[in-house]
Amino acid sequence: MISDCLPNFIIAGCSKSGTTTIADYLASHPEVYFSRIKEPRYFAFPGVKPEFAGPGDEGRFNKTTVWDWGEYKNLFAEAASGNYKAIGEGSPIYCAAHEPAALIKKTLPDVKIVIVIRNPIERVISSYTHNVRDGYENLPLAEALRAEESRKRSNWARHWHYKSLGHVSEFLQTYLNTFDAQNLMFVLYDDFKANNQQVMDDIHGFLGVEAREIAQYRLNAAGMPRSRLLARLASSDNVLNKVAMKLTPPAARKWIRRNLITNSAGRPDVQKQVRVQLLEEFSREIDSLAGLLGRDLSHWKTIDDR
Repeated sequence: MISDCLPNFIIAGCSKSGTTTIADYLASHPEVYFSRIKEPRYFAFPGVKPEFAGPGDEGRFNKTTVWDWGEYKNLFAEAASGNYKAIGEGSPIYCAAHEPAALIKKTLPDVKIVIVIRNPIERVISSYTHNVRDGYENLPLAEALRAEESRKRSNWARHWHYKSLGHVSEFLQTYLNTFDAQNLMFVLYDDFKANNQQVMDDIHGFLGVEAREIAQYRLNAAGMPRSRLLARLASSDNVLNKVAMKLTPPAARKWIRRNLITNSAGRPDVQKQVRVQLLEEFSREIDSLAGLLGRDLSHWKTIDDR
């Protein structure tokens, strides 16, 4: 049976900005129902199954995208049996194009939108590290950046578009033009990392649910793999892996990835010249974000001597 329950909030972005951790916190709140598929991506691919062709895209993206409206509605069927004040999902790809905002507004006119914004330079490095961690990215960062346009032409999924995904200010402006201010909440990743309890209190208030003390655990940071083979096996779309995923509780899966597969303390050694290149790429974007948010983000332009 398909439920008439639909989201009244969406975490619409941005990728690699703490959205998974925020989703986990919200899913643990007794007054919040979170989609059983955290990242359905429906409003980015309404009625059209994505067919990206990059390494791992079929299992990691195409098959996990909910593109059918009936299936999307059914993600929230269980909410009908509960007394939930907030029903939501989280698809950061909604901040990677102009189209999702209008479709969300048309379909869910009173929905509340939460968008988390991070230094685009750090987002690039985090996205790259995530793909390395999962055993799919084999190029050094500088080469991967040069390969981006070729990868786009070859129809690789958007999580390979490292630089493009860092340019979000124009899409944030689209949300500002589409939704009333009281339905939008922008969060800085820096603030969330510094005081996640305060930020979650603010989000709880925005969603109209009771403020609640949250568990303190590490953000969903992308570390380098201890073994590329283990990382690739853990991320592969095979029968044994699917069975193991179903039999292993979510908390245990996180522990295995963080402690046995991933060296979370390990980050790629990004050369200073690559950071300078990224600053040149995103300097105007940082200025645009500062203007939209009314925040001083000049520290995002600092290049250290590592």
